[in-house]
Amino acid sequence: MLPVSLSNTREPGDLRLTLAALVGAAIIVCMVIPQEVWTSLPDLCLFHRCFGRPCPTCGLTRSWGALLHGEVAAAFRYHLLGPWLLALLIGLLALAFLKGRFWLPARGWVWCIAVVWASYAMARMVGWLPPPPANGFLKQDPRIYRHPES
Repeated sequence: MLPVSLSNTREPGDLRLTLAALVGAAIIVCMVIPQEVWTSLPDLCLFHRCFGRPCPTCGLTRSWGALLHGEVAAAFRYHLLGPWLLALLIGLLALAFLKGRFWLPARGWVWCIAVVWASYAMARMVGWLPPPPANGFLKQDPRIYRHPES
């Protein structure tokens, strides 16, 4: 792993605190927003609108929202790499907060992650893997969606 210092002329704790606050706020917002909102978001992806195929990040926001609501199966169904990416991001930011510097993976690992991401994106684009589900699929699939009243 390659260390990248977070501090330039600021105090080391300032940037760490800011990063932790932003990540914490994002997680809290994702957890507070009801699951129904995540599943009813409009399609804002320009790539998907123009070409009718999912872009590499299609379904990622809904995947993270579902994961933070405890809907693990739905999170993987929206984007197969979404839960793994969120775990990696939280881990890297936790290390940045605790150690005062980002620990980036070595170049070989970065290339490996990039190849896996590109392969997954291409497989979805050509139709070998299913695209993210349409909005509202959670309500239609009782095996995945836990109704709030139950």
